[in-house]
Amino acid sequence: MCHYIKNPLDYLGAKLTIICGFQYFLGYTNREGTEVNAKERRK
Repeated sequence: MCHYIKNPLDYLGAKLTIICGFQYFLGYTNREGTEVNAKERRK
């Protein structure tokens, strides 16, 4: 679904989408990591 950017607003929107997705991904992996750590601590 790639398309050529016609104006700066599209570029800014695309950058924000990538940043938000990256932050969501980091938050998800961090959540997974804390769950694993909690399980390890219970042992």
